[in-house]
Amino acid sequence: NGVESTPKGQQLIAALRARGLQDITSPQMTGSWESRLNKIEQGTEPAGPFNADMRNAAKKYTDLMLGRTNPMAPDM
Repeated sequence: NGVESTPKGQQLIAALRARGLQDITSPQMTGSWESRLNKIEQGTEPAGPFNADMRNAAKKYTDLMLGRTNPMAPDM
């Protein structure tokens, strides 16, 4: 009953791992996100902090993939 990634997904996973970003490809991170989403759905966690965390993570990982030296610096 496993989940398999598509060929494009596998390419992305390989590219992320090649840049040292194993954490974003881990089942543990996915599980953490799923857990938080379930808590939001149940009303035991507010959505705002999760949304902010997702925005920050997207920026961080995008910056790292693009080779920016300070991934969390504000855009100029």
